[in-house]
Amino acid sequence: ISLGLVGSEMCIRDRFFAHLPRDNANLSGDGETGQQAYDRKAYKKAYPALLEEVAAGGDSLSIIYAGVAAIGSGQAEKAIPLLEPLLSSENWRLYEAEISWYLALAYVDQQRLQEANKLLLIIAQTDGPYSAQAKELMQQIQSK
Repeated sequence: ISLGLVGSEMCIRDRFFAHLPRDNANLSGDGETGQQAYDRKAYKKAYPALLEEVAAGGDSLSIIYAGVAAIGSGQAEKAIPLLEPLLSSENWRLYEAEISWYLALAYVDQQRLQEANKLLLIIAQTDGPYSAQAKELMQQIQSK
């Protein structure tokens, strides 16, 4: 998916997407669990497996990683319904920066640029971990 923001050959996901490491990452094993597949950046395999783990009562943080995996595997449209509810929930304030950033990337990927800009503006004003990237991405969207 190319939005012409950096050049017709490069998409936003390639330019701004980065793996969100898990605190207890486990790179060993054969990737039987969604978390192991995610840690190995096998996003296509991790996405459905993480959703299954959450549905079965597993680590609720996996919902964030499922959203990241959806974006990383080229399925940003599937990340939006996972991440949007988290952003408006008080229970996820500790992860607000990460949720906002990846949701903004999903919005950009889906050409929902007004929604992306709203989130990016908030991120840019916080001077948090994604502030510099948010400013750069906003400039590229506005120059489109």
